[in-house]
Amino acid sequence: MDATATTARPATIDQPISAGERLQIVDILRGFALLGILLVNMAIFKAPFGFGEPAMLDELPLLDRLAQQAITLFAEGKFFTLFSLLFGFGFAIQMLRAEQRGRPFVGRFARRLLILLVIGLIHAFLIWYGDILVSYALIGFALLLFRNARPRTLLIWAALLLLGMTVIVGGLIALLEFARAVPGVAEQMRQVEQQTIAQFEQQFAEDQRVYGSGSYAEIVAYRARFMPIVYFSLLFQWPPVLAMFLLGLYAGKRGILHDPGAHLALLRRVRFWGLTLGLALSLLVVILQARLSLLGGAMAPLLNFSIAGPVLSLGYAATIVLLAQRPAWLRRLTPLAPVGRMALTNYLLQSLIATTIFYGYGLGLYGRWGAATGLLLSLAIYALQIPFSNWWLSRFRFGPLEWLWRSLTYGRAQQMRLAPATR
Repeated sequence: MDATATTARPATIDQPISAGERLQIVDILRGFALLGILLVNMAIFKAPFGFGEPAMLDELPLLDRLAQQAITLFAEGKFFTLFSLLFGFGFAIQMLRAEQRGRPFVGRFARRLLILLVIGLIHAFLIWYGDILVSYALIGFALLLFRNARPRTLLIWAALLLLGMTVIVGGLIALLEFARAVPGVAEQMRQVEQQTIAQFEQQFAEDQRVYGSGSYAEIVAYRARFMPIVYFSLLFQWPPVLAMFLLGLYAGKRGILHDPGAHLALLRRVRFWGLTLGLALSLLVVILQARLSLLGGAMAPLLNFSIAGPVLSLGYAATIVLLAQRPAWLRRLTPLAPVGRMALTNYLLQSLIATTIFYGYGLGLYGRWGAATGLLLSLAIYALQIPFSNWWLSRFRFGPLEWLWRSLTYGRAQQMRLAPATR
């Protein structure tokens, strides 16, 4: 790891972090997280997805069923929470760096969040409704309230947010299943389920028509109608996102990723419990989806967001960090670092590629591909992003959108091209 990563260079002007000051392991983790995010998002890129999806799993071909269950088990809720952890860690780095340089931090970070909010809104309304950037930007303002909190306080708040959300979701599922044991209520619930299924089938047919064969203008107008519902549904992700922000801030304040060698015992414990407990909880979600009622099964994936995903994402993060301490594994993982350095560009590029493939203004393949084919497409897209990111950053200091974000944040155009001697 670059020795300059743990110390900030003196500067006379406020400027973004340089390549020499970056923590390579953080970029590797970001690059790894982008793969998982694409695997999960592909289900929504390629076809209607929503209520009743768990109940429809048994109707899928074997390969699609296995692919969908594998994504639920290993990826759903795991990678946007890992990315949230890294967002919180980035917040800590920027804050500590500003303190070392004697520069104001809150105003600049707030401006950074506002720019991210605008980028997210453009992404959501003009490209794809499954955007996470708007949520990150808005929740990021809450993160400012914890900037002076002690590490122990951050852990307590993160645990309360995750456990509180889990108790609420688990309680709602238990209440729904208990209600089915009451004869009169059970019949009413079955009627509600059937009505809801009919409504969603009608909605799915309309989604298929508009997204599969509509023009760009038609798709944008159609998507805008449902954005309030989309943003309301995303509120369920806010508590775990903030919790992971706080854990990332904790890691930054403790210097865990600055010097992993000094925290090997902690990282090994997190790896063991994160992988063991996280996989067990994720398996429980898969089982619940298959065995609960339609309403209960539809809510079960929320447990991936509230507890299974965050726990397993910590196990993933600790595993990658520990592997990177071995030279052979570091060489294998290093190609992911440029993908992570261009995380914003690559995230939006995934949306552009996938929507062009599936939407009516592109190839019009919406609703025609199953989970197995979608998984293969995800791997193919990501496999192309690795050499693209390495090629781009061999010539430029930032990805295109990273350059725009930083230039707007600092109020001046950043130097884009690398000097010939540094290529």
